[in-house]
This record gives sequence, structure tokens and C-alpha cells, in this order.
Amino acid sequence: MLTPESLTWHEVYRWFFAHFIHLGWYHLALNLGGLALVAYMLLGYVRLGEWCLFISLGVFFISFGLLYFELNRGLSYVGFSGILHGCFILAAVKAQFLGIVRRLIIVFIIVGKVVWEQYSGQTDIQTEAMVGGKIATEAHALGTLFSILYFSLQKAWAYYRARSSKNVKMSKADE
Repeated sequence: MLTPESLTWHEVYRWFFAHFIHLGWYHLALNLGGLALVAYMLLGYVRLGEWCLFISLGVFFISFGLLYFELNRGLSYVGFSGILHGCFILAAVKAQFLGIVRRLIIVFIIVGKVVWEQYSGQTDIQTEAMVGGKIATEAHALGTLFSILYFSLQKAWAYYRARSSKNVKMSKADE
């Protein structure tokens, strides 16, 4: 479990593993179902290495964000839903077979859901009862924010590499 006490370096493993612990079988089943859907959408569009990098960076981003912004208010966190929100954005950006309209709809639904959760302060009471704990909507927001930052940096890096290779080709042509 990710708690304020996890800030100590001798328990830094919690920053990663808290995302793979669940409150019960129903909580685990919900997250595995979401993960299976994302995996189906990404099959053939994202290499396994990129997906693992995305998840690894995402869980640390979410953990740091929760520890820095939220856990001082008594929140504790377990589960994969934060990174799943980011993975759905990843799937919407990368899964070409969905077409641009469906991909935009997925992004708007995820972002809209997260905005509604943050501003309304309400969560689904029935889902909380089924999973056996409070839904950490802050993790959903951090996962969505992470995916946006990830793609922004990925696009900036691709632009930089394209500009660099173009400049190298131009300088070789001048010689």
C-alpha cells in the first residue's frame, strides 16, 4: 500500500508495487479487464518494450504525484486504475485501426471522466462498495496527465531527431 510513510527510501519498492496490489478479487478483475481491453487495442501498434516503459514510468509518476500532492491528506492507494487511464489514452493515440473519430471519442471520454471526478468530488458508491475501498480519483488524473506528458515529450523528441538528421544531411551536402 502506498502511504505517507512510503516516502522513506528504505520502502521505495512500494512506489512501484502498490499499483499491482488490489483490495480484492473484484478490484483485480476490473483492472485485468481494462488491461485486456487496452492490450487488444495496442496489439500490433506498440512494441512490448515501449508499453513496459510507459507503465514503469507511469507508476512512478503516479506514485510521486500521490505522495507529493495527496497522501498528506490521509489517502492510501493500491490498484492499477491510475495507469490504466493513461494506457487508454496510449491506446487511443496509437491504435490506428480504431480510426480518428473513435480515437478522439476515447480521449474525450477519459479526459471528461477525469475532469468530472476532480471537480464534482463524487465517485461511484456502488463501485466503491464492490471493490472494498475508496476510489482514488487523483490517481486517474495523474495517469491521464502522465500520458499527455509522455506523448508531448515523445513528439518533441521525434521533432528534434528529425531536425537534427535534416541538419546533418544538409551539412554533408555542403561539403
